Amino acid sequence: MMHFRKNILLGCIAGDLLGSSYAHRPYEIGDENLLNPDATFSDETLFADALLTEKCVIKRICHYFGTYATKKFTSPFLDFLIGGDPYAMNLYSKPVLLRFIPIPYIANSFCSLPEISQTVLDATKNDGGSLQASRFITTALYLCICGYRKNDIKNTLDQYIPGYRHTQTLEKLRKCFRHPLHAQFIAPLAFQAFMESDSYEHAIRNALEIGVSPEALASLSAAFAMAYYQEMPQEIAEFTLMRLPMSFVEIALQFQERFVLN
Repeated sequence: MMHFRKNILLGCIAGDLLGSSYAHRPYEIGDENLLNPDATFSDETLFADALLTEKCVIKRICHYFGTYATKKFTSPFLDFLIGGDPYAMNLYSKPVLLRFIPIPYIANSFCSLPEISQTVLDATKNDGGSLQASRFITTALYLCICGYRKNDIKNTLDQYIPGYRHTQTLEKLRKCFRHPLHAQFIAPLAFQAFMESDSYEHAIRNALEIGVSPEALASLSAAFAMAYYQEMPQEIAEFTLMRLPMSFVEIALQFQERFVLN
């Protein structure tokens, strides 16, 4: 069970699970237990899994839609399913951000990030907002993986993607957002939640207390935290495993073995 604590994809999915409990209630969580029995994965997890397992993303996601029809799907995600068009996922669709998380683990070098990102963008949705988000997410994750310190990561992001990162503290940012977030704002907020954390769980708590779009913020902040801290608490790993289909767990294990451990 110990090795599950270090599984990158499971750590990201755990953020989605923990965030699902805060979708329709106040987010001032303090020290409360995040492991809510009603937690469930959302379209963020389904979209990311489909991208990792099928060349035909539409086919895979439609299969999941039938299998997990009782799960929580956002309206743009349903439009995407009904229309059968990957380009229907617009910038209000938070799952589009999670497609970038595996890229830094697959890349052979920092210079290869744009090429791989472009391949992913061409296969799903490609626009100015998505391109900028992909650069920000993949750069931040790659630097975390390589062991850079937080200040060095922040300074590099400001150099490569000037003006994209939030410079305000979470305390100030919490007062700015009261409605579901446009997806292009998710990455900088999730990054700030990670920057002000001292552990994986702390990053997720910070993300949830922003007060909007909890699954997306928690998933992405969890991705940054897993890349940097390299593990999640044992109880969160066990909680996540108990709520996922075995097929999802197997994909996460295969990805870890092929791209993380090697």
